[in-house]
Amino acid sequence: MSTVWGNVLEDEKAGFHWAYGRSEHLGGTIGPEHFKSPAHIVHEDIVYAKDSPIQVASLLLISADGEAREIIRDGAYLV
Repeated sequence: MSTVWGNVLEDEKAGFHWAYGRSEHLGGTIGPEHFKSPAHIVHEDIVYAKDSPIQVASLLLISADGEAREIIRDGAYLV
C-alpha cells in the first residue's frame, strides 16, 4: 500500500477508494442534470490508504448470490 500525498489523482491509486456524485466527465452516467441545483453538483473521492486520515475497519464485498468476502480487516488488505 502506498502513502497519500494530498493530490487526489495520485492518491486514489494508493489503495481502495470510492467516489460519489457527478461522473459523466469520467465516463460514468451521472451528470449535472441529475442534481437539484448547480450548487449541489459535486464529485468527491474518498481514499483509504496508508497514512490517510480515514481508515477502514472492515470491507466486505457481497456478491449477487449473497456470498460475502472480507477484503480489508483492521486497515490491512486480505487479498
